[in-house]
Amino acid sequence: MTRSVTQGIPTLVSVRNDRRALCPALACEECEGLPVQSDSNTCHHDCYIVAPSLPLPMSATMFNKGLFLACALALLSACDSSSQDKPAPAAAPTTQAAVTDTKPKPAVDLAALSKRYAGRELTVIDVSEIQIDGASALSVSFSVPLDPEQKFGEKLHLVDSKNGKVDGAWELSDNLMELRLRHLEPQRKLVLTVDAGLQAVNKATLAAEYISRLETRDLQATVGFASRGSLLPTRLAEGLPVIALNVDKVDVEFFRVKSDSMPNFLAQWDGASSLSSYSSEELLPMAELVYSGRFDLKPARNTRETLLLPIAGIKPLQQPGVYLAVMRASGTYSYSQPATLFTLSDIGLSIHRYSNRLDVFTQALEGGKALSDVSVDVYDDSGKVVAQGKTDSDGHTQLPLPAKAAVVLAHKDEQTSMLRLNSSALDLAEFDISGPQAHPLQFFIFGPRDLYRPGETVLLNGLLRDSDGKNVKQQPITVEVRRPDDQVSRKFVWEADSSGFYQYQLQLADEAPTGRWQLVF
Repeated sequence: MTRSVTQGIPTLVSVRNDRRALCPALACEECEGLPVQSDSNTCHHDCYIVAPSLPLPMSATMFNKGLFLACALALLSACDSSSQDKPAPAAAPTTQAAVTDTKPKPAVDLAALSKRYAGRELTVIDVSEIQIDGASALSVSFSVPLDPEQKFGEKLHLVDSKNGKVDGAWELSDNLMELRLRHLEPQRKLVLTVDAGLQAVNKATLAAEYISRLETRDLQATVGFASRGSLLPTRLAEGLPVIALNVDKVDVEFFRVKSDSMPNFLAQWDGASSLSSYSSEELLPMAELVYSGRFDLKPARNTRETLLLPIAGIKPLQQPGVYLAVMRASGTYSYSQPATLFTLSDIGLSIHRYSNRLDVFTQALEGGKALSDVSVDVYDDSGKVVAQGKTDSDGHTQLPLPAKAAVVLAHKDEQTSMLRLNSSALDLAEFDISGPQAHPLQFFIFGPRDLYRPGETVLLNGLLRDSDGKNVKQQPITVEVRRPDDQVSRKFVWEADSSGFYQYQLQLADEAPTGRWQLVF
């Protein structure tokens, strides 16, 4: 577990409680042997969990003039011992795409909103069709946040001119200023009526009935590949991503590009998202058909979804190489078909382009080790080699950057990876590469366990080091212990022993409140 400190404000970066699977309250005989509830960090009795996964060290920072740092120390969580023990339900099988963020949404301060919008009139600002999770939805925007306690289904009425009342539940947005109704049918004429009396958080009400008419957009069945030039690990490839809307089945043909035709193929393939009949006459002779099949997609109705074509179990597609996939909705034929180029390889390829050179790095996708003796060739847009090299023991090689460089091919044995230089590069501005702020002193806090009850003693250990991790001269540290409500519980001066080791026994009161406790230095 790590902590970071910025301008004296303690920040909890991550909490780990996977150090032990059993309740770590050694003094609780009833808890011994019972599993800890992973979602609440509590056991089945009145035990309290201290968030830091001590003994993992916590890093803090000090300034020269006075010790100015803070570190989050403890996250105490209580559990109710009045309920009977029940076996945990079996976990439902999930896929990676199904994992969602289950963090609780912050509570809205209705009183503050009411004060902020005091005296403002409640009106309907906009009624429009939007996309939510790939499906059409009706959005109704208001000038003032709405009172979330009222029943919106009694105030808003949506009617289809053909089928009558539209079923569904109104959802209130996080800012309380927008109501949404999901899963609208395409090409429908709708009439929305908002009754007078709809209430806002500032007690204002809609003065008069509001009526709006709109026609939903048409949804044509479409299917296509979600990416251009995917790199799939040979052993870890689960599927090829596609985007489908109201298409249940697709027929896909997979072509493996011939090794001796690779430069010419890449020179003619412009990275388009489709393959026309004219282009296929030139490109397909440079590849061989290795597999064709029908795949069931079955996306949700009227919902644009990203799905995976399961290719992991197809034997002809397990051989490393560069592949061209051509897809069409089953039972349809057109001049141009969705297509994509993808690579099955264990060679991960990263290129840093400078004004006059290329720094090429290769590493194994399975395991992450640097790959040596990988041949790297740079081709121009006509398929000619303009630069060559081999990676060293660190998986690195440096090549000149020709003016017409278009594609880089990295190959070793049967493995081949490619990267286009004329496509957009990664925008590193979105990544924080600054690292921790440098300071002359660092303070590391750790302890023996992460579960405490009120009345117990928390053992704190500390090490004071310089920026290089070396011992420094002993000095007293003033410490504030803050409760979950940010009130100071106590203050003390922390002195090191003769060896420079800081240790303190923090006695918790019998009525100590649960929540996040902090030490501020």
